[in-house]
Amino acid sequence: MKNESGSTIDSEKEPEVTDEAAEKVTAASFTPLVKQKHWRIAGAVSLLIAGVLAIMAASTNLLRDSIISVALLFSDKTAETSPAFPIYIYIAYWGFFVLSLLVAFYMVMLDLRYIRLDYVLEKRRLMKDSWEDEEFRKLMQMVQDKSRDSEE
Repeated sequence: MKNESGSTIDSEKEPEVTDEAAEKVTAASFTPLVKQKHWRIAGAVSLLIAGVLAIMAASTNLLRDSIISVALLFSDKTAETSPAFPIYIYIAYWGFFVLSLLVAFYMVMLDLRYIRLDYVLEKRRLMKDSWEDEEFRKLMQMVQDKSRDSEE
C-alpha cells in the first residue's frame, strides 16, 4: 500500500511512538481541570465552603436545631421545642458540608498522586539523560574495565 507521498507502507509494522509524541497526545486530550493549579484552587474553595458552613452552624442555632430535629425524629413527637426548619433542610445542609469535605480530600489525594508521578517521571528522565550521555557511557565502561582487572 502507498501513502500520500508515494512511499510504501508496511501494514504489518506498527509505527514507532516517541516519548515526545506520546506527551503531546496525552497533553492535548486532557481537560483544563487536569492542571495542578486548577485542582488546588478547587480543593481550596471546597475547603473554604466547608469551613464557612461549619462556622455558620456553630455560630447560629443551626447545629443545635439539627441535633434536636434528629432527636425528635427518633423520640416522642410531643416535645416542647421544635426545630426552625424541616429535617430535609438540615440533611441537605450537612450533606453539602460533607460533600465539600470529600471534594477537598479528593483534591489533596489527587495532588499527592500527581507530585509522586512527577517525581518518578523526572527521575526517569534523568536516568535516560544519563544513559544517553556519551561521557557517562565512557566512564561506566572505564569502571567496568577496572573492576574486571581487579578481579583477575
